[in-house]
Amino acid sequence: MKWLFFVFLISTPLLASCNTPKGRYQSAVIEDSAGGLCFKIEDTKEARRKNPAISGVGIGEQHSDHFEEIWLVLFPPAGIPEPVVSPDVCIPYEKVKSLPKLQPHKAYILSITGSLDGVARFYSAKFCMIEQNGDLRVQQVTFDSKRKLWNWDKCGIGYPVP
Repeated sequence: MKWLFFVFLISTPLLASCNTPKGRYQSAVIEDSAGGLCFKIEDTKEARRKNPAISGVGIGEQHSDHFEEIWLVLFPPAGIPEPVVSPDVCIPYEKVKSLPKLQPHKAYILSITGSLDGVARFYSAKFCMIEQNGDLRVQQVTFDSKRKLWNWDKCGIGYPVP
């Protein structure tokens, strides 16, 4: 069941029509924090005005020909309200037990689902881990509008990643 939800997290933005409400699909932010990763929603006027409730956070590995879910957390557990987060709140990755260790030179996708005023919100980001001075650091991947592709160059990934 979690697998289906994660597929929904990843595929919904891809399948959505052009008539979706403004702001439904937004960027997430991935940062190094206290020796680990943390995930945030993008700092926008909307997110500052009213913080979204978060219903799920997932990470998947993007291969050249398929996608593989590697981690998923759904909120809320049994009758507890969904957590509400502001752009200042970090969702820590390393504090959850049984996490897979993220590896360098692999393409990852972060998906955060939530809602704001009853309207679904989807926050996503692409990233990789790079080796730097013997440590792994996160490298958020951005879209290169001139080349019309995601800029995985700093990640050392040798195949085209969608």
